[in-house]
Amino acid sequence: MIFTIPIIIVRAYGVSDAYSPAKMMNEGQSPFVPHRTTHGIAVIVIGIVVVIISIIAIAVAMAAIISSSYYC
Repeated sequence: MIFTIPIIIVRAYGVSDAYSPAKMMNEGQSPFVPHRTTHGIAVIVIGIVVVIISIIAIAVAMAAIISSSYYC
């Protein structure tokens, strides 16, 4: 609930940021530059690694919190 407004702001900025270059490409003012497939794959792999590391960090933090509550 607390992140609703920031998410809406970020999404609106993303839409407005993508509109301008897309319009220029469609009008022929800016050339389309194809990217390598390996770049897309690298971004996906890095994203998956970040998610896995985040899950592990959260699990370790939760385990530390749970184990410390047993000693109180």
